[in-house]
Amino acid sequence: VALSHTYASEGDYMITLTAESDVRDGDMIPELMFNRDYTPYGFTWNKTVIKSMLTPILKMTSNMTTGRYLFQDSDELEYICEDLFSKNPQIYWFERTFEGCQKLNEIPEGLFSNNPDAKIFKRVFADCTALTSIPSDLFANNPEVTTFEEAFDGCNGLTCEIPAGLFAHNEKV
Repeated sequence: VALSHTYASEGDYMITLTAESDVRDGDMIPELMFNRDYTPYGFTWNKTVIKSMLTPILKMTSNMTTGRYLFQDSDELEYICEDLFSKNPQIYWFERTFEGCQKLNEIPEGLFSNNPDAKIFKRVFADCTALTSIPSDLFANNPEVTTFEEAFDGCNGLTCEIPAGLFAHNEKV
């Protein structure tokens, strides 16, 4: 079931998603995609205007194992909280998750710390042109990673060297 809402006028709105569930291990909601419109023929891409994610994403269905395209091209996204994925430890595939988030200027150090089985970080922050640094322990709790392909490609705002220990715990790469 696709959730949608059209506001009567432009503006900044605080949106709160909640779920009622019989699931014992927490709230459970369907898979989220902030950049797609579902149609009877599949989906079409759209530009989202999410400005910040202040709290963790509620637990998505247990078969939701990918964060692919989740916030891709969310041009106005400026802030993501450190525990964004804390209720979704089953996610192992982060491909293009934040690609094209041109106003995102900071990555929380513990963003992926609750995803120890993560294997793929392909283009995860590609074209995030406002990023100025990369936390040194960003991938410290992701020992199963097999690829960081183009993870920071096009991040022209990076003004630092890649932290020396950034991939220290990722021996399978």
